[in-house]
Amino acid sequence: MSRQCCIRPAVRSGLLCPRIGVRGFPGKFYSKIGRALPKGLRKSINFAAMEPKESPILQGLNPAQLAAVVNYDSPSLIIAGAGSGKTRVLTARIAYMIEQGVAPFNILALTFTNKAAQQMRERIAQMIPDNRSRYIRMGTFHSVFSRILRENAEKIGFPESFTIYEPSDCKNLIKTIVRELNLADEKYKPNLIASRISYAKNCLVTPGAYLANSVYAAEDRQAQIPEFGNVYNIYCQRCKRNGAMDFDDLLLQTNILLRDAPDVLARYQELFKYILVDEYQDTNYAQYVIIRRLSQLHSRVCVVGDDAQSIYSFRGAKIENILSFQKDFPAARVFKLEQNYRSTRTIVDAANSVIVRNSKRMEKHCFSAGDVGEPIRILKAYTDREEAEMVVSDLRDKVRSAGDDWSEAVILYRTNNQSAVLEDNLRRRGIPYRIYKGSSFYDHKEVKDMLAYIRLVINPRDDEAFKRIVNYPTRGIGDTTVQRIAQLAAERGVSMWEAVDALVAEPAADPVQKTIARKVADFVAMIRSLSLARNEKGLYDFGLEIATRSGILAAYRAENTPEATSALDNIEELLNSMQEFKERVDAEIRGGERPEEEEATIEIKGRCLMTGLPKTITVNSTEMMEAFEEPVERILEAVHNVLERTPPELVADISNNGIVMTGGGSLVDGFDKLITARTGIHTVVAEDAISCVAEGTGKSLDSLGDMQDGTVNLSRRRQMN
Repeated sequence: MSRQCCIRPAVRSGLLCPRIGVRGFPGKFYSKIGRALPKGLRKSINFAAMEPKESPILQGLNPAQLAAVVNYDSPSLIIAGAGSGKTRVLTARIAYMIEQGVAPFNILALTFTNKAAQQMRERIAQMIPDNRSRYIRMGTFHSVFSRILRENAEKIGFPESFTIYEPSDCKNLIKTIVRELNLADEKYKPNLIASRISYAKNCLVTPGAYLANSVYAAEDRQAQIPEFGNVYNIYCQRCKRNGAMDFDDLLLQTNILLRDAPDVLARYQELFKYILVDEYQDTNYAQYVIIRRLSQLHSRVCVVGDDAQSIYSFRGAKIENILSFQKDFPAARVFKLEQNYRSTRTIVDAANSVIVRNSKRMEKHCFSAGDVGEPIRILKAYTDREEAEMVVSDLRDKVRSAGDDWSEAVILYRTNNQSAVLEDNLRRRGIPYRIYKGSSFYDHKEVKDMLAYIRLVINPRDDEAFKRIVNYPTRGIGDTTVQRIAQLAAERGVSMWEAVDALVAEPAADPVQKTIARKVADFVAMIRSLSLARNEKGLYDFGLEIATRSGILAAYRAENTPEATSALDNIEELLNSMQEFKERVDAEIRGGERPEEEEATIEIKGRCLMTGLPKTITVNSTEMMEAFEEPVERILEAVHNVLERTPPELVADISNNGIVMTGGGSLVDGFDKLITARTGIHTVVAEDAISCVAEGTGKSLDSLGDMQDGTVNLSRRRQMN
C-alpha cells in the first residue's frame, strides 16, 4: 500500500515518463522501477500511455529524428546532412528536455549566428508554454562567453566593463604598434597581422608560448615578418592595458578563466548540465576545449553537424573535432539524419558522388524522397568575361521562354570582385539588376561613433574609442595633438585617457598649444560628466544625452541632407534597441513579474562611514534586482540540485503540495513567483516566514525520534496516515 501511495502521485504529476523514468533519471532507473513493482500495481500504471508519441513536440518526426530527440541523457553525435531537418531536431530536443523536467537554465545551446539562436528560441517558445524558454542560455559562442567573462573578468585581470574591439579597432591598434616599432608597412600589413593573431588565439597560443616556439619563429622569418611575435605580444599587452578584448579573446580568455579559476569552472559545470552545439564541424580548437571543459562533470553534450559541410578551415575550424567525438566521449550515441527534405534526388545524388571521395569522412548515405528534378548542367569557360557572357545569355533565354519577371532570377558568385564583368554584361543587354551586399547596421559611421562614445564613457581606457571621437564632431584637436597624447601614453605605459593630464600639465609654448590643451581637457570633462549621468538615466535617455552633448545630433541636423536624415534615423534606432535590450534583461531577471512602471522604492537609514553623520538613502527595485541577481541565481541552482537528489516519493509530495519558502530571504518581492517559473512547482511564502524557521527547528527536535529512520520513511508514514 505504501509503495502504491508514493508512486501514483508521481505518475499523476508527470514525474514518471518514458525513457527518463523519474525526472532527471535515465531509462535504466525507469525499467528497474517497473520490475520492482508488484504485479497489481504494475497493471494499475498505464505505461503505454506514456510513450514519447504522446508528446505533441514529437509529432511529424521521422524515426531517425525521433531517436535523436528523445535520447538526450547521454553524449550524442547527430550527423545531419543538408536539408535533413537539423534545426527542427535541435529545437524539438531542447523543448522535449524541458517538457520532461530539465530546468531551462541548466541548458546551454551554442550556435554560430545570432539569427540561428533567435530562430531556435522562437521555435522552442512555441512548443513550451509559460515562456520558460527565455531561461535557456542560448546564443553564439562569442555572445555566451562574453557574458561569462563579464561576470568573472576580474579573475583574469580585466575590468567588468571591458571593451570588445571591432576588427577596425584591432587593425588601427596594429598600425600604431607597427609604426612605433618602425617596421615596414608593406610587410606588416594590418590584415595579415590581424589574421595571424586571430589564428594563434583560436589555437590557444598565447604571446608567451608563441615567442618561446622556434618553429613559429622560423615560419615568421620565412614569411619575412620576423617581428610578428613581438607585435603579437605588444598587441595583447596594449589590449589588456586598455581594458579591451577582441573577438578571439572571448574564446582565448574564457579558456584561461576556466583553466585558472577552478571555482568558476565548477560553477558553470554544475549550471550547464546539458550542452548542445550546432555546426560542430566548424568549431575551432579554442571552442573545442571550452566544450570539453564544461562537459567534464556530466558529459551530457550533444553536437550536431556534418563532416561534409566543413568550410571554415581557413579560420581555424578543425574537422577532427567532429570526427573524433566518439573517442572523446566513448559512451556517445550516434544518430544519422540522412533524408534530405530540401533538394531533388538529382542534386542529392550529385553531392553524394563528390562526398564519397573525401579521405576523412563519416559513413552515411543521404537520400531524397522528392522529385528527380532537372539535370545539372556545367558550363565551361576559359576567361571570366566568357563566363559572364554565357551566364547572362543563358539566364536571358530562360526568363524570356518562361515569361517570368527578372526579379525571379538570381546570380550567385563567390567573391565581390566577380560582380564587375557580370554587371557589364547585364547593362549591355539592358537587363535590370540589383547588387545585394551585406551591410551591417553597426557598420554605419554614425552608429560606430555613438558606440565609441558609449565605450569611452564606460571604459575610459579604451584608446581606440578615444582616438575615434576625441575630435568628432570637430572641436579643434588635430592629429598632431592625438599623436602627442599617444606618445605620452606609450612613454608612461598608461592609456591615452590617463596621458591627457600629462599633456595639460606641459608648459604651453604659445597660445595655440594652450588652447588645444584646454579643448582636450574640456573633452575629458564632458566624458566624465556623461559617466556620472550614466547611473541616473535609462539607456535611451543616456544615449540621447551622449548624442546631444557630444554634438553629433547638431552636426547631422546642420547638414540637412538625405544622408544626414538617414544617419539621424539610425541613431534613433540604436537608442531604441538599447532600451529594448535593457527592458528584456530586466524582464529576464525578475521573471517578467513586475512591469517597469511599478518600480518600488524604500528608504534606508544609517550612518555615513566617511562623515559619521546620519544619512537616509532611497533604493529602488531595479538597484535591488541588480544586487540580488547573482545570489538569487545560486539559490535557484541549489533548489534544482535538491530536487534532483530528492527520493522519488518526496519529489511527488513536493510536486503535489508545492514549495514553502521561509526565512527573511523569502520576503524578497516576487522571489516565490520566480521559483515557480524556474521549477514549474507552485511556490508560496509562509505566513510568518521569519518565526517559522525557529518554530520548525523546535518541532524537528521534538520529532527527532520519528526521523531516525530517515525522511523517506517519514514521508511514507505520513501518506499512510
